[in-house]
Amino acid sequence: MSRVIRRARAGEAGLVLSLIRELAEYEKLSHEAEATEAMIAEALFADNPRLYCAIAAVMLDDWTLCRVSGPALARLERKAT
Repeated sequence: MSRVIRRARAGEAGLVLSLIRELAEYEKLSHEAEATEAMIAEALFADNPRLYCAIAAVMLDDWTLCRVSGPALARLERKAT
C-alpha cells in the first residue's frame, strides 16, 4: 500500500466535480452545487488557475482510493490496465 498527495491533473475535472457533488449531497446542499465539468476544468487548468485541488490517494493492489477531505469525498477506482 502506498499513499500520495498530489495536485489534480488535467482530465480529472469529472472526478473533482463528482467529489464536489458527493460532498454537497452529504452536507444536504446539492441545490448549491451548480458547477459543470467545463467550469471545473477552466478554474483548475487554465493558464492562470483560479483554484487548486489536492487529491490524496491510497494505492491498494489494483484499486485506488481517492480522497480530498471529509467522509463524503472518497472514490474507489479501478486502475487502468
